[in-house]
Amino acid sequence: MSTFKSVVTTLGQARIAAAIAAGTDINITHLAVGDGNGKATTPVATQTKLVKEVYRTPLNSLKLDPAHGNWVIAEAVISASVGGFWMREMGLFADDGTLIAVCNMADTYKPTLAEGSGRTQTLRMVIAVSNTEAISLLIDDSVIMATEQYVNDLLAAHEKSRNHPDGTLTAKGFVQLNSSVSSTSEALAATPKAVKVANDNANTRVPSTRKVNNKALSADITLTAADVGALPVASAVLGTANINTFNLANIGVYVQSTGANATVANGYPAGSQAAGVLEVIPASWTGGVLQRYTVQNTGMVWTRALNAAWNGADGPWRDWVQASAVNSVTVPSAILTTTDINTLGFASGAGSAALYAQPKNANATAALHYPQGIAGTLYVTPSAYGCQQMYVTFTGNIWNRGLSADWNGVDGPWKEWVPTYSANNKPTAADVGAWTAAQSAASEKALSDEIATAFKIRANLTATDSPNALHGTAMLGHYGVPGAAAATTDKGYPMNGFVGVIFVTWGPNATQQIAFNNNGRQFTRGASGAWNGVDGPWTAWNEIYCQANKPTPADVGALPAGGTAVAATKLATARKIAGVAFDGTQDIGLSAANVGALPAAGTAVAATKLATARKIAGVAFDGTQDIGLNADNVGAFPRAGGDVNGRVTANYLRAITIPHPGDGQGTYLGWNESGGQGESDFVNNRGGGVGGFLFRTVNQANSVQTGFVRFTGTGDLATQGSISAEGGGIYEMGQRVFSPNNRQPVNTNTANLGGGWWRCGDTGMIKQWGVVNKGSRGWSTVNFPIPFPSTCVNVQVTAINGGGGTFSDNFGTAQIINNIGFTCGQDSGGSYWEATGW
Repeated sequence: MSTFKSVVTTLGQARIAAAIAAGTDINITHLAVGDGNGKATTPVATQTKLVKEVYRTPLNSLKLDPAHGNWVIAEAVISASVGGFWMREMGLFADDGTLIAVCNMADTYKPTLAEGSGRTQTLRMVIAVSNTEAISLLIDDSVIMATEQYVNDLLAAHEKSRNHPDGTLTAKGFVQLNSSVSSTSEALAATPKAVKVANDNANTRVPSTRKVNNKALSADITLTAADVGALPVASAVLGTANINTFNLANIGVYVQSTGANATVANGYPAGSQAAGVLEVIPASWTGGVLQRYTVQNTGMVWTRALNAAWNGADGPWRDWVQASAVNSVTVPSAILTTTDINTLGFASGAGSAALYAQPKNANATAALHYPQGIAGTLYVTPSAYGCQQMYVTFTGNIWNRGLSADWNGVDGPWKEWVPTYSANNKPTAADVGAWTAAQSAASEKALSDEIATAFKIRANLTATDSPNALHGTAMLGHYGVPGAAAATTDKGYPMNGFVGVIFVTWGPNATQQIAFNNNGRQFTRGASGAWNGVDGPWTAWNEIYCQANKPTPADVGALPAGGTAVAATKLATARKIAGVAFDGTQDIGLSAANVGALPAAGTAVAATKLATARKIAGVAFDGTQDIGLNADNVGAFPRAGGDVNGRVTANYLRAITIPHPGDGQGTYLGWNESGGQGESDFVNNRGGGVGGFLFRTVNQANSVQTGFVRFTGTGDLATQGSISAEGGGIYEMGQRVFSPNNRQPVNTNTANLGGGWWRCGDTGMIKQWGVVNKGSRGWSTVNFPIPFPSTCVNVQVTAINGGGGTFSDNFGTAQIINNIGFTCGQDSGGSYWEATGW
């Protein structure tokens, strides 16, 4: 006969019969458990309640057994937070509290979380009824907690069903696959084949949303200089425009083709009123603007900046400052903040010209090695030992310095800053080795006397005289020439038809200067060697450039002002357009690469390569090759192998293979099925150390440790609490440890045991006594009536008859004393003994 069974109670049978007769339902709503009042129960039909109910809960489900038509299965769940009682009986109750059925069950203890072993308990009770139609199988959804079997049943039914709605644009559902790449249907789903065809087509095209230099590709585009980060080749011809009015709204390059228009009144620099090129450039500070004017014939460069915020009309501008010749840089290489400019340099052949902007006076400090505490621009250009620096303040002051040795790769070594003199920074008399005004006035008379002596007015030369003979201090002065007919080149004059004055001055040997009265032309020459005593030797005559004898463009390496075939096409300052050099002498062509675009006609690479490379989950993708994503890329855990970098929270962890501690230091969890034992295998790999295991319990806030057990790497065990071996023993080296449950065995007595013992109730001290019977002389083993729990501290032995003995000095003594006994030395008359201990 079965040990456990369920019974429909008498009340339950009556309720079912009444419900069948009336055509109504019975609502079974609750399941209760009881502890049977501490013992097993046998269910009977006459029960109206459990023997001792301990907990009642709403049903989780009430359903028919699919394999047995008259079986009703009731399920309930007791949560992990409920417990602290034994369960030996169950009962089903109707909604009015009537006990419908009762059953017994195996003894089961339901713990609580506080007891350290909380668990969720699922209870199931099966009853057999004659007619299941009278029992309502409806359960309130609000109290249902799905069991694993319940969920599995529903999933199985769902998997076999095709009763699902079709997908639409607004709702999920089933859809039909289609491989068409031209369909306009909104009810079909594209297959991977259709997606691949569309993707292959898209990869051969440049998307219309792409831009070239920020211009959309929706139509043909034209790139301007501004589109590629350059200044226009020539914004306009200036004519008579006043360049004081050119500000941030007029950024560009302008040509002044007529020198007569380059006047101070029109804003041009006073030192270069000639044709040239004007550049209007944004400055490095907010709202700032710079102007740079390059004179066409001389290449002289002038710069200026605003002196304050733009007044809306014509400035205010600072004075023009002539700039030294450096590489033309249109934009700063960097905006400086607190960089030490000693570090801005490079070795010979290792760098090119660079420009840095310092927009703040506060950052231009001596500590950062600026020559002057004023904002400005730093130029670094190739030079001796590697490079040199020029610093131009926004007030127009210019400073230069160079390296004193090869660039050290860090911060120099630099020479001292040298100022460039200008209208803003005029030199003193001492700076240029000149006299002051007072010194000049004091020596003016002496100087004029000396000059008068040196430049005496001499007689006019005769028609036959030659200037070649004018030499030495005796001939210092100036001479008139008799006439144009007498002044010929064969007599030593620089040209024929000379009318004017010859000046003879003192030099290392002598110098001569001739000035023409009729055309203003002037010539000079000097002795080319030691005086020959007659007429020389002299150097060739050298004509001085002046208003009457201006140099030609060829003399100074310049283009003619009137233009030539080359000058008509060549820019005064060569530029680059989208990185391609352009000086105006020939056409240039820009490729797609110059403007950062893909070829319009496409290439083999362009057919697969994205115009703009992207990243997918952090992995670079430009379309030229496939990429692979792993669990780390998408923030997931690896399905097999790999590392999880972070906390893992799971309902449970299950290891099904042996651990692999050879992978490195750490704690390894595994399952060892070796020998059919099915062991949970915990391995600690400490590497080069001892290692071990530490099991701890803490409070919820992790602020207090409530207990621990430690297994050291050498096999030692330590615990914060007690070690309990319920139903077993504690062993050491295969030998069970002695305890009150396993007392140490006593040695076999070789003397009669007689006596007793006494324990002090206050101190726990124990006294024991006895008699060693008469016998042969020698050593006898004495066992105490009871073992001392801790130790024996004293044994006193008294010989009963010591008068005629022959055991020498050993009778009446004790040795080998421990907590269970001692060895007694005795004579044949016997001995009394008394032992003390705890």
